[in-house]
Amino acid sequence: MNKNDLRFLQKDKPNYTKKDIELLESGYPLAYIIGYVDFLNSKIKLNHKVLIPRPETEYWVSTLISDIKSGRVLDVFCGSGCIGISLLYENPNIHVTFSDIDKNAILQTRENLIENKIDTKKYDVIKSNLFKNINGKFDYIFANPPYVGISDVVGEEIKHEPKHAIYSENDGMYLIEKFLDKAKDYLNENGIIYMEFGSNQKRGIAELINSNYSAIFSRDQYNKDRYVKLSQKVF
Repeated sequence: MNKNDLRFLQKDKPNYTKKDIELLESGYPLAYIIGYVDFLNSKIKLNHKVLIPRPETEYWVSTLISDIKSGRVLDVFCGSGCIGISLLYENPNIHVTFSDIDKNAILQTRENLIENKIDTKKYDVIKSNLFKNINGKFDYIFANPPYVGISDVVGEEIKHEPKHAIYSENDGMYLIEKFLDKAKDYLNENGIIYMEFGSNQKRGIAELINSNYSAIFSRDQYNKDRYVKLSQKVF
């Protein structure tokens, strides 16, 4: 939608609509104005202005959601909770621990669990810096870490989202490296990690995981490298 289209919509509309259109013209995210997005089978509220779930994330989660039949799941960097909530909605025999360092993400995840009527016995929500305060081991770990480099050029909408949920040092690899270094200690035998990453980071991740993990890299709906399935190597 270009500015001429927005001005046409703005004509003779109530003030609140004009304000919304002005926000859109400035690059403010439509999802924040609407207040929620649909993510697979779930309604994900965004009133705490957490990271907006992306179509790429929805796509790769959709390709494996039916494979998660049972067991303990960790949704780290959970943000809005969209990944873990979708898994719980589809698979009643799993238990999900949601974790994030951001208090707004914790609030948002709790609200979205209530919004989607998830049984309270099926989840825990923990404020955590990576694996701090996380106990036990998991059959599956899902991670969508901040992976945009601090100096990378991004769209105007992204500038309105929480920076700590998007950017990471070392060309976006800093938190990925920290996550992969510790994740193996929280994985059950035969456990699996699914991690999203930037389309230019495949080589760097491959170098990091050589000694600890076996990896299968996959692409998103736009044919860009987007997520990796990791299992611990058996020696």
